[in-house]
Amino acid sequence: DQHPLIADVCRKHIYDAPMDHFSSTSSGKTIPVRYWVADCTNSNTDPIFVHMGQEAPQGCGGCTSGQLAIYVEHRFFGESYPVGDLSNENLPFLSTEQNLADTKAIIELVNTEKKRKVVTTGGSYSGGTASW
Repeated sequence: DQHPLIADVCRKHIYDAPMDHFSSTSSGKTIPVRYWVADCTNSNTDPIFVHMGQEAPQGCGGCTSGQLAIYVEHRFFGESYPVGDLSNENLPFLSTEQNLADTKAIIELVNTEKKRKVVTTGGSYSGGTASW
């Protein structure tokens, strides 16, 4: 369970990501990608800090005053996995490129007016994705 103060500012969402962001002949399959938004902002121009998904289940870590934080769960980890199974047919879509496309789409959903600067953060693998 989350600390009560964190639970007050965190909201869980699900982005129905295309299984394949890069195919125009996609089968229409989607994958639910969980993300959390923690809003401690004072204005609609405060920065967004995106905590990149890692190779584990994700959750919300809260935020500090004057920021909006997004915590993205990496596809195929936690509860962000394809409906049905983790078959060989689905495994090609477990890639850094697909993860980055998921994260980009989530940022665009949250930063609709594009007024906020975005900072990506992470450690180890997620640190690599934050820099790419």
